[in-house]
Amino acid sequence: MDLNASTSLAISTENDECFPKSEAYDDFRFALVAYVGSPIAVLGIFSNAILIKLFYHKKRLKTPTFYLFVLAIFDTLICAIYLPFFTIDAISIYYDKVELSRIWHSYAMPLYGTSRVVQFASTYMVVCATLERFIAVANLKRLAYIGSIHGRYLTVGMTLLGVFILRIPAFFDYRIEHNENCPSFQDYSFTPWLMVAEQYRLFNFYVICFLHILVPFLLLLVLNILIIALTKKKIYKNHKFRPPGHNFVHMPQLSLLLRKESRGSRAHRAELRYATRTMVMITFTYLFCNLFNVIITVMEHTFKHNTLMFNEDGSSTKFYTYTADLISITVTVNSFARVFVYFFCNPQFRFQLLNVASQWWKCCNSSITVLNGWNHCLRILGRDKENAKRQSLQATSVLNLANNTISSSKSTLYV
Repeated sequence: MDLNASTSLAISTENDECFPKSEAYDDFRFALVAYVGSPIAVLGIFSNAILIKLFYHKKRLKTPTFYLFVLAIFDTLICAIYLPFFTIDAISIYYDKVELSRIWHSYAMPLYGTSRVVQFASTYMVVCATLERFIAVANLKRLAYIGSIHGRYLTVGMTLLGVFILRIPAFFDYRIEHNENCPSFQDYSFTPWLMVAEQYRLFNFYVICFLHILVPFLLLLVLNILIIALTKKKIYKNHKFRPPGHNFVHMPQLSLLLRKESRGSRAHRAELRYATRTMVMITFTYLFCNLFNVIITVMEHTFKHNTLMFNEDGSSTKFYTYTADLISITVTVNSFARVFVYFFCNPQFRFQLLNVASQWWKCCNSSITVLNGWNHCLRILGRDKENAKRQSLQATSVLNLANNTISSSKSTLYV
């Protein structure tokens, strides 16, 4: 989620009394952010909340599922950040909500820095989970501590510490300046702070592209290939069977041996296969959703005067603006898609997800039933109150009629 690019932050100069006006949202861009990105973010929050509920168990937190639990937390934060950062900004500019724009500028930079930390941490949680699976499959006893309970906690702690140290400067990339004498939407500006230094811009570029994209890409690709290869090797070793290099004559023999496996061995092999498939698909969705981000980031820093991305006055083109918004949406899609990866790639997770979803559905139905019952009671009470009021009015009218009759009778007597 490239928050810097996608919001098209206006950069002020020292000689300007007022800042450049915030980039407008046309109908297409507003629809893209509000009607496409926002619902995906909301669904991402909901789906990852289910995963957190699913993984938050004492027994599961002592297994490799601990990485998936932490990953679900960061995915929830990624989707949650989208709404106050992108959606609120789009609404404030598109509908000219001045007060909403002021509120947005009050928290924009802390949210910007937080998003950088969260995205970085989310990526390396996937790397940590894949690395532990590789250690288990390869049976690397020297690194067995990483797969222990305390080893996982230490790995996550050290990873998060490193991520925070590397990305804490993002909180100081820009500073917000405010000029009260300027008209609305020209009174705020994001002025480069650390971004002024060329060395920091280079550091920021290589941190994002190299450590955030390229290193995880290569690690996950190599580790998954090795996991698959070692898994096949274990199958052959367990049956003391060595098929010749390119001879497929013995494939029926291999199938026969696999069918003769014990039930426990087949279950273990299936569990390993499902877990491997899950991690491969998580890696694939991550790479697919971030590939476009890598291309645009490289173009942004390599071709600074590209007319496809920047106009002659230095402002962003519509192509670059729409692309940046799409990149932000793909990041939320990546976080939202993990629940489908678990559902389709692992039968155990599928059963557990359906169980949790059914519990939530029953809870919602119970709440709706209670609410309907409460509304019914209120309607009955309201109906009784109306009847009592109507009867009171009828009694009052009868009493008034009786008084009038008595008064008229008295008048007749005196006449």
